[in-house]
Amino acid sequence: MGFWSKLLGGGDSLARMRLALEQKRWADALNIGVGLEQAEAAPEERAELAELLVVAGDGLAELNLSEGEACLRAGDVARAREHFTLAAEQVRSPELMQRVMAVQADLDGSRTPAIPLSVTSTADCHTGCASPCSAEGGGKVEISAGMELDTQTRVELIVASYPEGWAERYLQLDGSFREAFLLAHEGRAEEALAAFNAVAEEERDDLFYFERGSLRARVGETAQASADLEKALELNPDHFLALETLVHLELSTGNDDAAEKRLNRMLSKNYAATFCHGNLAVIFARRGEKKAALDHGLLAIAGGERSMETLLITASLLEQQGQASEAERVLMNLPGGGCSGGSSLPLAEFWLRHGKNLDKALESFKGALRSEPDNPRWLLRVAQVYLARGWEKEGISLLEKALSAVTLEPRLHAEGKALLNAATKQRTP
Repeated sequence: MGFWSKLLGGGDSLARMRLALEQKRWADALNIGVGLEQAEAAPEERAELAELLVVAGDGLAELNLSEGEACLRAGDVARAREHFTLAAEQVRSPELMQRVMAVQADLDGSRTPAIPLSVTSTADCHTGCASPCSAEGGGKVEISAGMELDTQTRVELIVASYPEGWAERYLQLDGSFREAFLLAHEGRAEEALAAFNAVAEEERDDLFYFERGSLRARVGETAQASADLEKALELNPDHFLALETLVHLELSTGNDDAAEKRLNRMLSKNYAATFCHGNLAVIFARRGEKKAALDHGLLAIAGGERSMETLLITASLLEQQGQASEAERVLMNLPGGGCSGGSSLPLAEFWLRHGKNLDKALESFKGALRSEPDNPRWLLRVAQVYLARGWEKEGISLLEKALSAVTLEPRLHAEGKALLNAATKQRTP
């Protein structure tokens, strides 16, 4: 992965999200996952992404349930209620939702939950805030716990995330194709493939080949996936989702040259220029061709690209060139704010590196630490702000605690160790 691996700590976004979940870094996992959602995750990634977001959301909810129960035992009902409310906002699985509802009902002295509970497709806050913050008008879909959905409603919920104008065609699906479509989006790959293969040849249109190709990509059948997606484009040259999926498939399998050629052909036709420039920025960044990566990244952002990947690549390259103000402006485009109005974590880390807006940066790091008290990254960042503010005693104490954590990444450990040596040396008479 080259440059991009170094920039974000290695691996593709889903791989990093899986690692964060294995280490129980719930907010990090949500940060990565929501970044994928904000960037409109590739169709072949959506099923796994949805599953991982459930695990991450439930992890945070479990954390707040435990905190709330501890507050109750201590007699602090007000704080307990706050934690249970956060848990209700974070929870994603129906099973855990029922537990949260029961706890809230007991607290209220009734069997009616204190707040409406829902499973939503809206992105959670990924700025280190402990609770999810839904962007108004963001395509929220609510499913009450225990609700049985009819087939048509299930299709509608799935295609709600598709580009405008596609829903009508999908709502006309029937027979084996509709069954395969639903099975595929429920993560039942083997059954879905069998149902796709049962669709009659004369009924196989561009939607069929796109959906089957996306599923094959998810299960690792790369060659078959490419063939299906190429067939979808043959039947419908304007099938942007098939084009997008092919590009992501090529990038995920290391076939950057093929992806580059495809993107350049699209650019030559003035087709989806923002998408093309954003992905070309990724390709050139991987190769270490910084100038080309930056040029494409700036063109993508000028065209309205707001994917986390493109923004972070472009900001990093600008910062490396000494264009700190321009890098900061790019990072300001990252979703941020959270419930407390703090900055996004990448922007907060930028501010820390440049010694500015330290109060705002500290607010974001403390929010992340509240969400993930066992994640030493945020403890390290809080310690760094303390030391930058001249609060040596508290800063060194927190820094030593962060460095003692076995889960601290080697790169961050080296960064913290160097700071501790410098701080200790400065205090020595």
